[in-house]
Amino acid sequence: MVEKETIISQYRFFDEIYDENITLTPLESEIVKTHIFGRLKGICQLGLAYLIYPSATHTRFDHSLGAMHLAGKIAKTLGLSKEDAQYFRLSALLHDVGHGPFSHAFEDYLKESKKIRGHEDLTKWVILNSEIKDIVGDFGFDLKKIAELSVGKIRDKKLDFLNSLILSVIDVDKMDFLVRDAYFIKSGYAEIDIEALTFSVKKVNESKVAWNYQCLNSLEMFFRSKNDMYMSVYYSQKVRAIDLMIKAMLKFSEEQFDWHGFKEIEDFKLLTDSYVLGKMQEMSHSRSVSTEMDIAVRLYKDLLKKNFLKNSFEKIYLTHNLPSKYFVANVEEEILGELEKSLNVDRRLAFVDTLYFSSGSVMSFTKTRKADVYVLRNGGPMNVMDAEESLKQLLGTSFHVIRVYIAPDYAKKLRKMKDIIQKTVENLFVGK
Repeated sequence: MVEKETIISQYRFFDEIYDENITLTPLESEIVKTHIFGRLKGICQLGLAYLIYPSATHTRFDHSLGAMHLAGKIAKTLGLSKEDAQYFRLSALLHDVGHGPFSHAFEDYLKESKKIRGHEDLTKWVILNSEIKDIVGDFGFDLKKIAELSVGKIRDKKLDFLNSLILSVIDVDKMDFLVRDAYFIKSGYAEIDIEALTFSVKKVNESKVAWNYQCLNSLEMFFRSKNDMYMSVYYSQKVRAIDLMIKAMLKFSEEQFDWHGFKEIEDFKLLTDSYVLGKMQEMSHSRSVSTEMDIAVRLYKDLLKKNFLKNSFEKIYLTHNLPSKYFVANVEEEILGELEKSLNVDRRLAFVDTLYFSSGSVMSFTKTRKADVYVLRNGGPMNVMDAEESLKQLLGTSFHVIRVYIAPDYAKKLRKMKDIIQKTVENLFVGK
């Protein structure tokens, strides 16, 4: 391991979430000062959800520092060497560096455009091709290991067990964003004992970690909070309406701006919330170039006026251990086709949102699968679902959500739409 002498003083950030200073190593300080990492200051953690929760203007920059801070705490609990702790902290710091404007709304847009599977792909690309590459090399660390661990996919026997603490059912990313988001939206949902979680994790073997059995109540608190935040905030009707409007705005304006056409890091650096909103503002004062751009501009203006899409239908299926493959894949086409045929609805102004959530699943754009969480009892690991019946029920439950949104223009047809959608959904889910 190469030690680099540096006269750069360590950065310190006071974090009101944890009520303490976050201290950075010289390597972390250099990374945080780069343009590519600094752009995260221009990406709100919850996209445009501040239109609903005015105080929720915290950024991916803040969250990334918080995730790194928790990784540092866990590194001490695990007794990691200075070098291994740096790999863990730096990977947590960089796990969101591939996020685009409006966070997951932009990611969803890219996914539907079949450009990437998720921000994890972009995260690796940024780490391997930006100025981060030279900084990491100067300090003597393995860039490939950092890129792999930052997305929870390192292939190194020594560090493999850290994958689950970067991307899993419970990891430093989720620990931080659940408490941080709840704090800034002024919600009591995420009542999580972070200290108990960070001080109770243990390494079991080369690929597995477990939590102290005495931490069982804290784990249950975490998973209940995760449920609450996803179903009441992240997947709430209004927040999802905003995300759908952003995604459609990007889609209908892409011919003009080619949002997913970036090939160089310098182009990607431009993509922040304010950059995209600025471009849309320019178009709102320009002559029309196409019908689709007209729709994009209209969506932009409606967002500013908080004139959100109207929810015309909602159905939540609560299932136990039912794989998401049972969720009918063509539900969107069936619903939009029926609305178009029966009510002459412009399908560009109707939106079908299908969501899946389970506290017991890894939730990301590249991974949606069940995963195990372990607690240590009598000296050995035990699946947390076998340790407590309430946790078995909690982690074994899945939520499948179907919502249909429409532009305000169609509000007068709302009742007829509900009847058509209800009948279509019932036909699709017969026997499911």
